[in-house]
Amino acid sequence: AAATTVWRQTTGLVTQLDLAWQNRVFVTAGTRVERSAGFVAEPLVSLLPMVGTSYVHDHAGNTFKLRAAYGKGIRPPRVTVGGATLAHDRLLPNDALEPESQAGTEFGADVFFGTHTALHVTRFDQRASGLVQPVSVIAPLAPSMPPRTNDPLNRNLAYQLQNVGAISNSGWEVEGRLRAGAFVVQSSFTHVASRVLAIRRGYTGELRVGDRMLDVPAQTLGLSLRWDDGPWNASFGATRVADWIGYDRIAAAQTFVTPGRPATALAGPALRQLWIPYDGVTRVNASLMRAFPRALTLIVSGENLLDRQTGEPDNITILPGRSISVGLRARF
Repeated sequence: AAATTVWRQTTGLVTQLDLAWQNRVFVTAGTRVERSAGFVAEPLVSLLPMVGTSYVHDHAGNTFKLRAAYGKGIRPPRVTVGGATLAHDRLLPNDALEPESQAGTEFGADVFFGTHTALHVTRFDQRASGLVQPVSVIAPLAPSMPPRTNDPLNRNLAYQLQNVGAISNSGWEVEGRLRAGAFVVQSSFTHVASRVLAIRRGYTGELRVGDRMLDVPAQTLGLSLRWDDGPWNASFGATRVADWIGYDRIAAAQTFVTPGRPATALAGPALRQLWIPYDGVTRVNASLMRAFPRALTLIVSGENLLDRQTGEPDNITILPGRSISVGLRARF
């Protein structure tokens, strides 16, 4: 087959204006004009505005800040596969694929108590249009085409990148940091509600208006502790990702290899029967370091200390179990 060369090019022009009043009120406004060629049949020209403002107040060594912002971004098609599906190895072209765009606002507050304590709270509301998802489809099969080795039942399943429609992403982010002597504690919490607002004509996947987006956790929590005292350094980290909807990959694999199950069971609206809720997974890591003279450092580290090997990102993936490593690092 003859080789084909496709050139892709993105050019843009950015303008930005920054204003400040009495070192308390700050405003930033700007826009980006972007031209993308080679991703779709016709060059794409986009106007991407942004504006942000903040108010800062200092008192007795403490700082209080209010902020708000609006912005819009775009990603040309065929450079991302947002979302998830039961993708197969064959990709069908889609000349009607359009770019992804996202626009939204965020409001937040930051509080700094001296240099030891900080708290950040952010509310965000975004709308993503044209989100790209790999969708399972039944591909045309020529009579003379031999069965593929990884498709013994000759269902001829493939996938195609398609624009889903409009998606809303809204939620809260909270971050905190505390320093007390040799200890530093950081924590974070994110709550996200991601739902389908509209379905684009021509989309053949299983998502419907009102559905939660697949594989998007509703809550993410993080906690880290660090202790530095002379030659000693210790750290501890824990993360929990919880509450999302995903595919039952085990049931999907069983359906794929079971004779008599039609290809339609793995494409289109039938895939909704393979959705299951995932409660979440907690991961814990820790490390301890001791520095010695002559640039020697003893390092003891542990990964996945709770030994959780299943449950993320789906019910068929097996991740590495608990691991403890001991090493000696030398610098010359």
